Amino acid sequence: MASLESEPTPHVYVVTSNPGPQARTAPNVGDESRAKGKDFIKGDLVAVDAIMPSLYNGTETKPGKNGNGPFLRLDSNEGHWLFEFKGNERMMERVKVQAGLWCYKVNNSGVGLALRCMPTTRSDMRLDPEVLYPHETTIWADRLVTDTSGVTFVRVQGTKGWLFTTRDGEETLKRVPRLQDGCVASTSSSSATLPIAEVRDLAARYGWSEVQYNAESRVIAFTSMSETNGRMRVNVYYTTGTVGTSLNHPIDGPGQMFRRCTSLRDLEQIFSNPRVHTERGYKRRRNDPLDGARLPVDTSCVDQSAESEETVARRMLVEMDLEAAALAARRAQLAKHIRVTFDEPVLKSAKEEAARQAAEKKAAEERELEAKRTARGREETFLLFNSDDTKDSFRSEVTCVATNGRATIMLYEDGDWAFSRGLPKGLYNKLHGRSLDHSRPSYVAVGTQERYYIRFRNGSSQWAVPDGLSDELEKTSKKVASVAFGEDYHTWFVVYTDGSWECSRSIPSGLDELMDSRKNRDDLSLVTLGPDGEYFLKAQNGKMWWGGISTAMSKTINKIGKDRLKFMDFGEDNTYFIRYS
Repeated sequence: MASLESEPTPHVYVVTSNPGPQARTAPNVGDESRAKGKDFIKGDLVAVDAIMPSLYNGTETKPGKNGNGPFLRLDSNEGHWLFEFKGNERMMERVKVQAGLWCYKVNNSGVGLALRCMPTTRSDMRLDPEVLYPHETTIWADRLVTDTSGVTFVRVQGTKGWLFTTRDGEETLKRVPRLQDGCVASTSSSSATLPIAEVRDLAARYGWSEVQYNAESRVIAFTSMSETNGRMRVNVYYTTGTVGTSLNHPIDGPGQMFRRCTSLRDLEQIFSNPRVHTERGYKRRRNDPLDGARLPVDTSCVDQSAESEETVARRMLVEMDLEAAALAARRAQLAKHIRVTFDEPVLKSAKEEAARQAAEKKAAEERELEAKRTARGREETFLLFNSDDTKDSFRSEVTCVATNGRATIMLYEDGDWAFSRGLPKGLYNKLHGRSLDHSRPSYVAVGTQERYYIRFRNGSSQWAVPDGLSDELEKTSKKVASVAFGEDYHTWFVVYTDGSWECSRSIPSGLDELMDSRKNRDDLSLVTLGPDGEYFLKAQNGKMWWGGISTAMSKTINKIGKDRLKFMDFGEDNTYFIRYS
């Protein structure tokens, strides 16, 4: 079977399966894409203008790994598709198409012949709107294909429609005999545009020899020899004024040129210089780069010495169509070469680079996340009420821990949270049954006497705190880093993310003295307070101070190692929570 590049379009397939396939509105085999009224039966011929391989590693001749394809777009401007294989079962097979130029006359008295959108005699395949050729109409065909029963179908030149030479044993198209091929389009007896006598005089004046005269084709031909162009020929179609020259161009090689002469003066210029341009013509090169890919045109029934102007023009149109198809195939090959050689390596390199950058970014984010977990404290130790709940809830993904001894709450990186029994009632109401479409909490602090502060990821915050702290929070535009509740209801300490801070007058004396010794520097990271005078302070440089703690807690810190401490919070009855790494 010929390759796709060497076969003329449209390609034609014959249905081989029984039952035959039903057309789809998209290139797939799904039932949801079935096109109504487009059923084909075994033996039907189908014209195809595009072939799409299966996306599952298929080719233009083989199905994909799923057993489907290649997919065939019908040459009917409806956007319908068929498939050569379905589930590895062959449904259709390619047949040979001839390209050329043939002349026929319609032989169907009374009704004529209607064009079909496919090479078939089926009435339901008529073109819509209908195109009807009356009896005795001359038609030119540029494609020819024969079905398994021996019926020949021809595509009418200049259309996508098909006719048939026989139906039910009756001849419906008659082939025009050889001697009429060159003159069927020239039946009028109009007077000559270029008088024959003057044409001959001009030719003789410039040294041209007459070699042909055909009254039926209304053409007179002359030849001459040239050192530059070799043997030259001029065909003068004297009734229309068209002049065809055939010569060897010094750059383009052998070729033909057709020009319109509206006067003997134009013709004289051509006899004087056959390469002159009248700007009223068209050119056909013979030995161009596409010659190796060009398909042969059937000229077996044509007397080329007696070709009419129409026959020449139609043959040139066929050859141009074939050249365009060959050029399109070469373009597809070149586009594939560019894609495979240049585009795909660049795209692959870009994808690899993007993947590398994404991996580096992910690794950097993971390193940053692990560093934050280490800075927060990966491990814990505590002395709390409801300790079992606390033990089960803690892991390195905890971003915030707050306790008052009886209740402990933890926030996680993914926005989730967990808390034990005894949470301040107001805070419990904020979190219990909170809808998933509400903002997640990002920081929380709890104290005794139902005090709490909570901030959400959308920047909003709520609290139940002493009036002094409430006034401070309402007036500031700074972002809170930590809030601490102390020994009595009105003791509090707030730290902002810029390192600045504010506090009540009743903070523990040890903390007050520490602040004085540090000259009240605005470099704090966080402060926590306890109900029995405990405090913990951490500066932005990582240094930490603490005081007022119990002997048991002090022993625990010594056992852990002071250099491993990251955070501590306090509750009533000497309870505590410590994070370390």
